[in-house]
Amino acid sequence: MISDFIVEIVMSKQYSYHNDPYRSINAAFQETVMHVIYLILLWSCLILFILRVLGQIFVAIYHVPWLPPMSEWYSGVMPYYQLLPAQFIIIMLMTMITYDFTRASGFFFITKPATSTALIFFSVIYFSTMVIRYIIKMTRHPEKRWFGGTIPIVFHSVLATFLFLCGTYSRVV
Repeated sequence: MISDFIVEIVMSKQYSYHNDPYRSINAAFQETVMHVIYLILLWSCLILFILRVLGQIFVAIYHVPWLPPMSEWYSGVMPYYQLLPAQFIIIMLMTMITYDFTRASGFFFITKPATSTALIFFSVIYFSTMVIRYIIKMTRHPEKRWFGGTIPIVFHSVLATFLFLCGTYSRVV
């Protein structure tokens, strides 16, 4: 199934590297492989975020004992009744973006250099902020070291990674 998908993408690409068919096939194959790698990473970020939201819902509603308590799932900056709809909006946006990247076209398929640069810049700042947040949290609460209260930090890092992948796609593929 995946091999058919790759062959279809390779066959749909039209390259002309000085009429050298081996070079054009190699370039198409490399581009296709990078496209598939990016798709795997983007879909993985989306699935991880969906699992995070579902886990938090299970803890909030059903108080499941095999997941961390509610206090570990969010920082409390935003009340949960506001946070949950915001997370659903993020999931919808991530789904639309990932779908457009899967098709390699659409409104969210980023190919403009200025947009790519802005996404890369923002994602690096976002990720760096999460690293600093982790350092501060572990300095202030050494009893929680290494993983206590880190669920929000880890998943903000997943979102930053998603944005970084969207920004770097047109520069790599």
